Amino acid sequence: MAGAGAAHAQPIESVTIAPGSSESQIEFNIPAQPLPIALDQFANAARQSVLFDDELVDGRSSAAVQGRYTPLAALHALLAGTGLTAENVGGHRDRIAAFVLKTAPEVATRDVPAELHRRYDGSVQAGVWKALCADPRTAPSDYRAMLRFQVDAAGLVRQARLFASTGNRQRDAAVISTLSALRVEPPPPDLRQPLTLIVLPLDAVAQARVCQPVP
Repeated sequence: MAGAGAAHAQPIESVTIAPGSSESQIEFNIPAQPLPIALDQFANAARQSVLFDDELVDGRSSAAVQGRYTPLAALHALLAGTGLTAENVGGHRDRIAAFVLKTAPEVATRDVPAELHRRYDGSVQAGVWKALCADPRTAPSDYRAMLRFQVDAAGLVRQARLFASTGNRQRDAAVISTLSALRVEPPPPDLRQPLTLIVLPLDAVAQARVCQPVP
């Protein structure tokens, strides 16, 4: 799941600083390029994950983003002309922000499926975070990972892959094992898969927020 972010997938959290405030602005220097690469660079610069499915971004190109923006504003600028938009799926307390990509309203042919997919992406990202946090070997910390997987009709995660090593082979194996044992909500029948999720390095404070149990 598109977490670039990413992940796209996914990925899955609210920002402690309100979107649009000057304090939350970050310097971005992302050229126009294939969208998956641009999303990966965005996730690294913003230190926030983006969740998306591969078919949604395949063959699309990003707009260039240069200057100081809030992460959400930068992501919207990056997506200009793609027919896609992003939504912060932040939820409880002051967890790290995470964005889900979806078809822009003016492009979507039906609003109900788009909303269903957005909600589902957020649910899957939350499930992945919870599973990773439950194991000390995989709890988000100083490592980075791009995960790709599918969810079958029963909600079981299948074909989990790690695109590059997290820097520790034992952790790599633990991440794949954790994902492969994960069961989430069954997907909508027309959900495009696989899903990609980027897990970004976190400091101790951010890790505590991400992995803090939600009552």
